[in-house]
Amino acid sequence: MASPRAPVRIALLAAALLAAGAAPASAVTIGVDAATGADAPLCGVGVSTPCLTIQYAIANVATPGDRVDVAPGVYSGPVLVDKQVVLAGAQFGVDARTRAVPVAQESVITGGEPSSPVIVSGTGAIVDGFQISGNTASAGMYTVATGSRYQIRNTIFTDNVFGLYLNTAAGQDTVVLHNRFQANNRPGGVSGTSIYADSGSQNIRIEENRFTGNDGATVNFAGGSLQNEVQDQIAISRNDFIGENSMVLVGADDVTVSDNLFDGGGFDAVSVSGGSSEVVIAGNTIRGKARDGVRVRDPFGGGTNRGVRVLGNSITGSGQAGIHVLPGALLGSLLAAGNRIAGNTAGVVNEDDDPLRAENNWWGCSTGPNTAGCDATSTPGIGGPVDGDPRLVLGASAEPGSIGTGGQLAAVTASLRTNSDGVTLAADAPFPEAGVAFATTLGSITPSATTVWGQARAVLTSGLVTGTATATATLDNASATTLVAIVSAAGPAGPSGPAGPADADGAQGSAGPAGPQDPAGGSGSQASGEVTAGRIVISYPQRGAPMSARGVVFITVRCGAAVAQSCSGLLRLRQGSSLSGSLLGQASFLVRGGRSQKIAVLLGSAAQSRVRARARLASTAYATRAVAAGTIPSARSTQINGAILAP
Repeated sequence: MASPRAPVRIALLAAALLAAGAAPASAVTIGVDAATGADAPLCGVGVSTPCLTIQYAIANVATPGDRVDVAPGVYSGPVLVDKQVVLAGAQFGVDARTRAVPVAQESVITGGEPSSPVIVSGTGAIVDGFQISGNTASAGMYTVATGSRYQIRNTIFTDNVFGLYLNTAAGQDTVVLHNRFQANNRPGGVSGTSIYADSGSQNIRIEENRFTGNDGATVNFAGGSLQNEVQDQIAISRNDFIGENSMVLVGADDVTVSDNLFDGGGFDAVSVSGGSSEVVIAGNTIRGKARDGVRVRDPFGGGTNRGVRVLGNSITGSGQAGIHVLPGALLGSLLAAGNRIAGNTAGVVNEDDDPLRAENNWWGCSTGPNTAGCDATSTPGIGGPVDGDPRLVLGASAEPGSIGTGGQLAAVTASLRTNSDGVTLAADAPFPEAGVAFATTLGSITPSATTVWGQARAVLTSGLVTGTATATATLDNASATTLVAIVSAAGPAGPSGPAGPADADGAQGSAGPAGPQDPAGGSGSQASGEVTAGRIVISYPQRGAPMSARGVVFITVRCGAAVAQSCSGLLRLRQGSSLSGSLLGQASFLVRGGRSQKIAVLLGSAAQSRVRARARLASTAYATRAVAAGTIPSARSTQINGAILAP
């Protein structure tokens, strides 16, 4: 699926590229305004009139290290960024993924035919806060392979032939961050592609961008074996690909594709081909792809691939296969482990003659591949065997196994950390986020929870009825149960009453009846009936709790109570700094004294939209109670201010 080179390298412009110099001791800011500016020496500096054009400001005023501030308006390309400058649009620093300001508030760069509206060649140059659109010949932006350490941020690429022509030399990382690539479908070479590279791409991070409405390959590293270019050390992480076609890696080395959302769209989520090596596809959510979730192939004769690992992904609803290896595509085995492979037309298809190692995966049920309720494997033609054993098995447990009536609590855990050989996997063994449903026959239970490192936890709360509660955890086509005994929570019998009066003959009277029972519970002093609350500590990671592609936020809750106590209740995330702010999400928890637990809070679609509207959203996290196990809940609560970072 490689495409011909895009026609954007223009000899005249290439000859004009200048080497980037060192930053001066003090940088200046240069203003540009299409409405009020005028191009003249030292325009845009201090109180002088802004420059009229971006190109004049860069070429004639700016020196390396300066910042060029571009006011809202429409500017014509090509703009050649051949120095280490910060090119700042009107929406500098504003996340482009969900930005929805009127176009009149954008700095729009357009035109530039037969080249691109923006051409970046100065090592260390930054472009941030623009809309780049309307190019009828090629890409919205072209980065030249002679430079490195570019930063392309907070920019909307739309209505071009394709979005970003990304080429770099070796050096410090080039970063593509918080951009939106939307509907770049004008006719021309590699039309419909969001990011395309064929002239060498090294040390690149493509992180936290949004791709939607593009008709070609969403990300296409095509240079490798076909163009004899170096493509290595590439990380593609935490992006949203909504309704997009395949990500294509041709002859790319040392690539990580991790923690992305691939939601629907044609072809495959990730296509590995052309002699690629050391490719890790990990922690992604891949759902509803028209063809395969992960496809390994060699359609252009670029060479067999090697070192492909598929780890900890959720791959569901694929039209052909969750993982598909075509004939002659691999040198050695593909390793797939810790994945959720469920609800696909086929789970794994191996047409290559090398075996495929697919151990410790979840196949949609506990009985393993090719059984009822589980995805199937197949080996058409000369395909080598698919080793799907051991497999992950769904289990359930409760702690404690016996609680009293009247609102006492038990933690119910659904686990996928034990395989069919009875081996318990490491606590950090890969497994994706997956929603587990919970139900109980007595009392009440958290209805759903999300897996964290292969475990999902719910809290069972007793009612007034005694008996044995059957708690059930369900994932895909499998269920597992555990039992919790609910017994009377009445206190122990009181002391015997005093002896009765003496009979007439002076004999000792019989003992009086037993005194009444003490009230239920009570770990506080008998005289006062007070209950001492344990201390709940709610922790955010540094810079806030990251929200995953599926809208899950992980918060660490620690119970500072004594070992015999527990912290329990509801963890709530709210928008704003007060408890009356809009609720983002909540999750029940039960943490034993002196321990900590990572709580997964699944945000609803509306809450996710609010979070993604800002890269950093102030919020409040608080827990409702911290009590000694089995005692009357304390009204005391703990709250802490923090921040959620959108992907």
